Amino acid sequence: MRGLFFQNTGSLDNLQVAELPRPVPKAGEVLVQVHAAAINPSDVKNVLGRMAETKTPRVPGRDFAGRVVSGDSRWEGKSVFGTGGDIGFGRDGSHAEFVAVPVEGLVELPPDLSYENAAAIALGYFTAFAGIVRTGAVKRGETVLVTGTTGSVGSAAARVAAWKGARVLGTVRSSRDLGKRGDLPLVEWIDLESRPLPESVKELTEGKGKTKIIYCKDVDRIGDYPKEKFDFLGFEFRPRGAKSRLGSYFVGFLPAVSKKAAKSIRSVIRGWRLHRFSDKSLL
Repeated sequence: MRGLFFQNTGSLDNLQVAELPRPVPKAGEVLVQVHAAAINPSDVKNVLGRMAETKTPRVPGRDFAGRVVSGDSRWEGKSVFGTGGDIGFGRDGSHAEFVAVPVEGLVELPPDLSYENAAAIALGYFTAFAGIVRTGAVKRGETVLVTGTTGSVGSAAARVAAWKGARVLGTVRSSRDLGKRGDLPLVEWIDLESRPLPESVKELTEGKGKTKIIYCKDVDRIGDYPKEKFDFLGFEFRPRGAKSRLGSYFVGFLPAVSKKAAKSIRSVIRGWRLHRFSDKSLL
């Protein structure tokens, strides 16, 4: 098969097109003939050597859409699409004529969705669905705040949240960006340049109910972000180091109990006067 691969990392010039061995699916896998594949920022970082889990030589590519040609008989002949996992990092990816994929990474292609469109939306919408539906369990009538709303994952998260019946609050870096996403009329926009995010959210929600926060990085962001750190609902949101399940380290915009909330919690606990009932100290 023909495929794109790199033997060494560090430069996009290391990418080559060559005849490569066709993948042989293992137990629990299928072989997909690739009809369309997307290019994500992580694919570029992969070739540049910024993905610790990648071993060379490697065929890059996370998103794919195509037809199952061998492997699990239940899937054979079906049109599918998918993304994620270690595809393109720990195993060869979708930037080739064929890719071996675990069956749990397959989604059957709806008849009204083209291969090209399926490959283009895979990463953004699968990630958004996992955050909004599976993890966030968003319900009708709830309020969802999506940061980085103008990015691929952020715009997908806004649409999925609206599909679930939620009220969607989204952010833009300045009022100049408001006219750039006319395709998202379902979003109530917050201009981060004009005022602090917590104040805007409290005003829009009138300080009532709970707001679920979905943080999505805007890949088009350039320079410093105006609100890199803020307290909201007792949590401090800021960039923090984290470790993925594959063992690689990354920086995520993760919440933790704020100092103000922690102080209040300690005050309440001390008010219980537990020391009167135990020989243990809270210090």
